[in-house]
Amino acid sequence: MPGAVLANDRALQSFLDGYATGTVLSCDCIPTLADGRYFIISTERGDYVLTVFASATVSGVNRVPDLADFLARQQIPCPRPLRDGSGGWIGTLHEMPAVLSGVMRGIRQPVPEAIHCAAAGAMLARLHVAGRSFPQQLPEDRQGHVWRDLTQRVRGRLVHADERLLASGLGFQALYRLVDLPRGIIHANPVSTGFLLEDGRASGLVGVPHFRIDALLYDLAVAVNDWCSRGDGGIDEHLARVLLAAYHALRSLTALECGVWPVLPRVAALHSWLSALYDAHFPRPGWGASGFDPEASRRILLDRIETESMARRVWPDGRQPAVIG
Repeated sequence: MPGAVLANDRALQSFLDGYATGTVLSCDCIPTLADGRYFIISTERGDYVLTVFASATVSGVNRVPDLADFLARQQIPCPRPLRDGSGGWIGTLHEMPAVLSGVMRGIRQPVPEAIHCAAAGAMLARLHVAGRSFPQQLPEDRQGHVWRDLTQRVRGRLVHADERLLASGLGFQALYRLVDLPRGIIHANPVSTGFLLEDGRASGLVGVPHFRIDALLYDLAVAVNDWCSRGDGGIDEHLARVLLAAYHALRSLTALECGVWPVLPRVAALHSWLSALYDAHFPRPGWGASGFDPEASRRILLDRIETESMARRVWPDGRQPAVIG
């Protein structure tokens, strides 16, 4: 759903009429790796976050309001889902589940500096620590099904070199039991689009409806790949060290996480590439692209395959403080 199209979508306006938001003025699609899309919707009465899910039924979606309220009480800034005029908080848009939430203060930061990376690392740590005490269960296996489905559908569209790269990546991933890592609620999306920042600090998290249970280290790998990658796909080691050190200062990373760390950026890069490929080859009518370039994601994946030693160099040792700036 490109913004210009969605802003004039009658179904969207009908959906928002249930919340008495007024006329849609503009729409900004937020790139995401999850099985859905986020949009910042500006209306006559203010700004909102719209989350649209890719499938007609989403496991665990009924827990979203409780999770948002819980995180807010834990001082984790995230927009809370809004109820419509009939008291419901989940509706349907283009035959897909959709949730409307209020917008947090702040802006997205596509090109970060060290201070932003430190803020992201600290916020991820706070989310992971707070999530330990959430009294309900979130889905754990849904995302695995998503990646398997993407793989099956994308395979037939790839050139031979990319087929081999995909097969190699899947084979590498299968060698590791990531379920043995510390697990909990994760953000699961790039921080450049899922984090709002204000005055050098993380002021809001977008995407609560897509939070899930997974290896906590996966969140760090997604963040490092997203915010600490250069144009050639290589990692900016200074930014990566700052982000990881800020995280480690609030949640100590374990010896097991240290040992398996070089695996995670490669796995996260594979998932990012798969997601970008799927959107490029199977665009949904009226849905819009993910915003991620398959070639850029491929460069990051190739770099992570070639530079395992670099991954260890940026790992925090728990003794050296992060240097910001």
